[in-house]
Amino acid sequence: MTFNIHNQHANVINQAAGNQWISGGQHVTVTTLDAARSAVDSLRQVVRTLPLDQATSSTARTSVDELGTELRKHSPAPPVVEGHLRRLTSLLKSTGALVTAGATLIGPLQVIAGWLGDLGASTLQLLS
Repeated sequence: MTFNIHNQHANVINQAAGNQWISGGQHVTVTTLDAARSAVDSLRQVVRTLPLDQATSSTARTSVDELGTELRKHSPAPPVVEGHLRRLTSLLKSTGALVTAGATLIGPLQVIAGWLGDLGASTLQLLS
């Protein structure tokens, strides 16, 4: 008997030539593009309220705007989003804003990094 399986698209795919046992379950978290866009709106609101100097605040707001512009595209480019996200996260971390603002910043950053999948791993490391 032969099975031909073509064009598989999923977060977890298990295939085996014989019997297959999976214990412990499999879990996948999927972040939609709409959730990532909404996270940018949240970031925009939080960044406005951060106690940053004028130059840093301007840079952070510009980074959020660049993220939003890319994510609003019909087909956003994940590497472009990742670059903007990593730069913004690095900036916020270096100023201590991640510590002072806490979950109000970290949550949206995690959502966008989640949308990026493996590309978002470097940003998630910055958050830890």
